[in-house]
Amino acid sequence: MKRYALLMACDEYEHFKECPFCQADSEEILDTLVNYCDYSYESTQMLGLYSHDDEITPTYIFEVIQKILEQCEIDDTLLVYFAGHGLLEEESGNMYLVLPRSDPDTLESTGINLNSLYQLLSSGKGNSFLILDACHSGSIPWIELSRSFILKIVFYLLRALQMK
Repeated sequence: MKRYALLMACDEYEHFKECPFCQADSEEILDTLVNYCDYSYESTQMLGLYSHDDEITPTYIFEVIQKILEQCEIDDTLLVYFAGHGLLEEESGNMYLVLPRSDPDTLESTGINLNSLYQLLSSGKGNSFLILDACHSGSIPWIELSRSFILKIVFYLLRALQMK
């Protein structure tokens, strides 16, 4: 049994307010996984998501996750952690993790769609876990947005547990 982890953190954005301490939080998660949870540095990948990096796109993130999933055997575990902004797109009802260059007008192509991420994680042989440390920004009042976002996350987690 092997444990894999992909940790992603985004402090800075082109179209959203900065989200300080995300990188520091992901470093704390890495330290916890390696020192207390039987993860090794070799099987853990840390992605700092920066606005000056053209490579950081939803496609790139999905490719990184797919490569890890291809290594996983039935008894292995993949933990994906994201620290940064999350946003609920009102018109479609889709939830997105916001990347450094995500554009609020084109979230479907510039943000990570949580439903697509969930489907990808569900496609692997092993067990997958998603931990989100995602705050929100946008024109919707913060409390209303966060409740909707959290309820949808709980829905996805419950759905994942029922499928196992």
